[in-house]
Amino acid sequence: MVADGSGPICFSRIVPMITSGFRTKTENDSLRNSANGNSRVSNHLVGLAVDINTQDPNFQEIKRVVEQAGLTWGGTFTRPDRPHFQLPAAGHNPTQEQINACDREHPGGR
Repeated sequence: MVADGSGPICFSRIVPMITSGFRTKTENDSLRNSANGNSRVSNHLVGLAVDINTQDPNFQEIKRVVEQAGLTWGGTFTRPDRPHFQLPAAGHNPTQEQINACDREHPGGR
């Protein structure tokens, strides 16, 4: 969809601003303790979620195309998270084993 440059967003010259993607456990814990807060177990921890700038005037079109590509929009969650899109359906979180594997592969966020 977006990655190969041939999807509907690219054809209409809309470039979504991704504000957050993969996060290490340390980064996620830091965000969780901030004023914004976030989930203790997040699909960001295993690279299966992104946050997109909701202030973009094209956000509704971006949302439509991203959902059409099969991602779940966080705006439909029990506690809505408008910028959030993830590959798994709502309610499906990564396992601790997956989180640990990603943390080992990206020590210190690298």
